[in-house]
Amino acid sequence: MATVAEEEVLSLSNSISWGMQRLAQRGTVNRATDIYGYHIDKNRVWHIVEEEATVVRLLFEMYAEGKTIYEIMDYLRKKRIKTKKGNDRWHYNTIKIILENEKYIGDYEYQKYVSPKLLSDQGIKKNDGLLPKYYIEEHHEAIIEKELFERVQALMEENRRKDYIKKNKDGTAGRPCYYKKIICKECGHLVARYGEGDGTKHGGLWRCRNSSKISGSTCKVKESVLGYYLDYNFHKTICKLHESKRFIKWMNDYLESLELSVDEKTHMQNLEKEIKEMSEELYKAVDLQVSERGKDTTLINNLTNQIIDLRNQHTEYINRIEKKKDEENRLSRLVEASKKMKLLNVKQYHNMKPRIEKGDSLFSIKEKTNKYSLIDIEVNDYFPEGLFEEHVLSAMMDKKGNIKYRFADDFEFWIYYSNEDYTEELEEAIKETKLEELLNSKEVKKIKAYCKVPRKPKEIFEHLKLENRNQFNNRFIIPLCEAGKLVLIPGQNMFQNKYKWQKGKS
Repeated sequence: MATVAEEEVLSLSNSISWGMQRLAQRGTVNRATDIYGYHIDKNRVWHIVEEEATVVRLLFEMYAEGKTIYEIMDYLRKKRIKTKKGNDRWHYNTIKIILENEKYIGDYEYQKYVSPKLLSDQGIKKNDGLLPKYYIEEHHEAIIEKELFERVQALMEENRRKDYIKKNKDGTAGRPCYYKKIICKECGHLVARYGEGDGTKHGGLWRCRNSSKISGSTCKVKESVLGYYLDYNFHKTICKLHESKRFIKWMNDYLESLELSVDEKTHMQNLEKEIKEMSEELYKAVDLQVSERGKDTTLINNLTNQIIDLRNQHTEYINRIEKKKDEENRLSRLVEASKKMKLLNVKQYHNMKPRIEKGDSLFSIKEKTNKYSLIDIEVNDYFPEGLFEEHVLSAMMDKKGNIKYRFADDFEFWIYYSNEDYTEELEEAIKETKLEELLNSKEVKKIKAYCKVPRKPKEIFEHLKLENRNQFNNRFIIPLCEAGKLVLIPGQNMFQNKYKWQKGKS
């Protein structure tokens, strides 16, 4: 089907007529020449050169699989695959141009490039409006499937965006997916990571950038939250998503709103028929003008304007159909992920476990070791970063740390879980894990055996052969008493107090 898309088609009559007149005056016509993968004969018929076409397919497939252009260049060199001119070395831009060239899906953009000085002999450059351009679909036989071509274009755009984000952090460190997405509800400014806090690696301290200004701040929110809280809040939210009747109703209503009506489907079919007929006429007219060096372009202008109008109407329908299909797939993946995701408590989510093996000395952990060292996301990072990137348009955080996520079509979803809730659970998990470490230590195993009968603190201290009495009290006696492992048996005075291991307490 031959169709034409609107792309910088302005002042068609004047521009084309002027361009053709210049060509006629010079006695030359800018005809299509062979490109890698095709041979164009004297009748302007395009023929696939299969040996080269195989390489073109390879380039697209390798890039779609995640290979970089530099990796592709290296592969071609090692396999001794030559360029169109017979060179062994492929240049970066040569491969990039191939990957971006619409001709490999059978389409043709007429006058994509022009001479910079009014079609002189001083080279060519990209046509940025000097002359009108025409995009003709199904102009010749395709080498690459359109689905693969579009996938490659999306990957190239994504890679360009990654480079942009990397160069423009703007204060938002930590997880890349949080980049400029979390907003302060109180003032509307960006919430960003402004410090490591206690050396918390990926966590860090997050706060409204407006409130953290040294001067000129207009936000009253002065509290910070851990990056780990942001991660865990989203984890809990996704786990609850599929259970929400409100979310399911919104999803069904949203998808239904994208569906074409019966009348719209009929109109779309009629548009396709008209576009096909007019596009075939336009292709013949354009080809005739190129071959005969500058004729009246009135027919081209009229056909182009009509096709643009029809194409715009048709594109609106296509966009809705494709959007509905994409949104169905995307939301289906989100719901399935929500169903499969296991709701973990804070301790499980952060992979918190003793830092020593059973029977090791507790002193292998320094007394002032950061409590966040108990968090180990290197073992298993349960944060669903892919879901956040794909589905969350933005997130609004209030002064208590409650986070409201905005999904497609401005749908908002949140759970009632504040930073205070998380902090309490985190402190409890830290306390519980530290107790496990304490009970695993060789020192406590000695205390347990030694204190089957009541013992004075001094006796226990000397039995353990420790050097620092404060460490002994703070790291062993006090936490064991608080946990109910050691029971105080009061004496006549504090020097007569004794401790006994509570039976049944491991």
